[in-house]
Amino acid sequence: MIFMLGLKIAVVGNINRDIIVKAGRYVGKRAKAEYFEEKIGGSATNYARCLAKLGSKTWLFANAGKDFSQMVFSDLASYSVNPEHIGVVNEKNGTVIVVTEGREKRMIFWRGANETLKNRDFSHLQHFDVVQICDVEKEVAEKIIEKNKKETRLFMDPGYGLSLPASKIKNILSSVHTMFIEGKEAETITGRRDPKNAIRILHSFGVEHVLFKAENGLFFSNGKKMYFQPIAPVNVVDTTAVGDVIGGVFIHLFYDKKYEIKKALLLTEIAAAVKVMHYGFYAPSFSEIAEMAKKLKWKV
Repeated sequence: MIFMLGLKIAVVGNINRDIIVKAGRYVGKRAKAEYFEEKIGGSATNYARCLAKLGSKTWLFANAGKDFSQMVFSDLASYSVNPEHIGVVNEKNGTVIVVTEGREKRMIFWRGANETLKNRDFSHLQHFDVVQICDVEKEVAEKIIEKNKKETRLFMDPGYGLSLPASKIKNILSSVHTMFIEGKEAETITGRRDPKNAIRILHSFGVEHVLFKAENGLFFSNGKKMYFQPIAPVNVVDTTAVGDVIGGVFIHLFYDKKYEIKKALLLTEIAAAVKVMHYGFYAPSFSEIAEMAKKLKWKV
């Protein structure tokens, strides 16, 4: 009998305190909050929790502030994320305030402890099969690439930190195996917002695989063929962190568990449908994905 050990996956990026508020009707300059919640967040943290919940062996490389570290470690333990490479620093934890007003959403962020990530030693990353970098500064990405072994595949979700014109990050793009990207990021990096042209440009800079998170669904290209999975028709409550869930689920299914590409995309989109029916970050379980597939009447 052959046992598949699975990939060792390191996720590098931010740990945030997410403060999520849904504003009601304004009277003058004041509005009563219809919903309020404080959660652990950060793109890398979301990827790691999503991966670990589904069963991938996952380590998070990030820095937490002393003021929030106990809550961070407790939360990550509940998802089985390995905390071995989480540093605790004498800075306030990174914080993001998300305010939803009708169909509009505003985000205010404080980098805090996340700013100290550039001081870390990333030599341990060469012991992993996949290194996923999420919303890190250019300086951090370059340090990671310096330490990266050829056998280790580098995945990237640019977020705010790496949404720079391709000409300014071409050394990073040429080192990336798989990129997870959405419209605004693509427009900043490639100058094109439409998936097919943006993907073509990313391939020209050396990116091997691209998963484009579009408004109408998911586009995936391996450089030879492009696949499309339409969006699931559900009532959206909140899209916060849906891109992180898409990336995490897809890595688990396609790269770690070797699902066929069409099935991996289908299940990833169903997972996204589960997430958008919850406020803030939410990592779907396999049972929730299966239940949503039944509701959608999608054959999986």
